[in-house]
Amino acid sequence: MKLGRRWSLRPRQWPPLALPWRWRLDFPTWTMSTPSLSASTSTLLITFDGHLLHNYLLTPAFFTDAVAIFSRLSKTTDIKNALNKITMEQGMPPASHPWVMTNIVEEALRSCDQWPAMTETEFAEALRKVLMEVASRLKTRPLRMLHTITVYDGKSIFQFLNNKHRLEKALQMTWKSLPKEEHGKLSREYVRVALDMLAPPAGLPPWGALQQMDEVVSQILMKMEDGGVTLNRKEFKKLMIEILSSIMHSLETSPISLSSNTLITHDSPYT
Repeated sequence: MKLGRRWSLRPRQWPPLALPWRWRLDFPTWTMSTPSLSASTSTLLITFDGHLLHNYLLTPAFFTDAVAIFSRLSKTTDIKNALNKITMEQGMPPASHPWVMTNIVEEALRSCDQWPAMTETEFAEALRKVLMEVASRLKTRPLRMLHTITVYDGKSIFQFLNNKHRLEKALQMTWKSLPKEEHGKLSREYVRVALDMLAPPAGLPPWGALQQMDEVVSQILMKMEDGGVTLNRKEFKKLMIEILSSIMHSLETSPISLSSNTLITHDSPYT
């Protein structure tokens, strides 16, 4: 028979509890100084010179894509929102980027007429007109952009779990750094804190950095919330390995990717 209240997962901001000041000072330096297993990251230097976009606008594929975009818009006059649906693979710099929006998209929209409610054919022609203006501006002033894609597919966790020495060291330092209750046991409410401390060596983003990852972690923690209120060292290590293994299997099945764009203008980056 288990005594005490049943532990439950409640959404909390970091940290989940008010931690002692000494704990903050003793936060292990290995989370910053030790090289971590990183997720798969690739960076591409892309030049947008308007030619690819111009050629795309002359193909039948553009009209098909425009009709599909038209069907998903809440307002048939929302050309500005439609521009976000045109991808970099089609030669369009990301319209969501602040610099691109201000200096390319809004300028192109101002140079074109305003439209009343349109049919899908009229919408496609209006969208083509704006994109042709974007392509013209890119031909005059090409943009260079660093496009970075980070993929979390579970491989970094697999390597971490299979490096027994590193895993044991990380678990030991995490255990020592967390505040204990009487008899040297750890409250289960610190499990999420412990997982965040293990994130760098496991190649995971910190809690709050990537919403999709937060959702995966929350679902796994909810499935493992049954048990006592506190954990001894052996129970803690076993639970953390189970959580990391579950995250790994989830990412192997459904990898999570994160992309970012850095605009390079006159050799100065604007992100």
